[in-house]
Amino acid sequence: MDPATTQGVILRLVERNLVERHPDTQDRRRTSVSLTRIGQALVIDLMANAAAAHERTLEPLSGEERAQFMALLARLM
Repeated sequence: MDPATTQGVILRLVERNLVERHPDTQDRRRTSVSLTRIGQALVIDLMANAAAAHERTLEPLSGEERAQFMALLARLM
């Protein structure tokens, strides 16, 4: 993402109380961004949903087919 888009995304996340911004103590030009407790809880919930969706997607495949599919995806990354 370009800097303007990134800044917009971060501002929306701050408004939703999902992240906090902190000035970088080492470099005044930088700002650090960290998850709030609400943000952390949301990530945990979303990870569980993602894992369930992942399992449903791979359900028709055998164990060997799953391994092959995941290896092919890794090559594409």
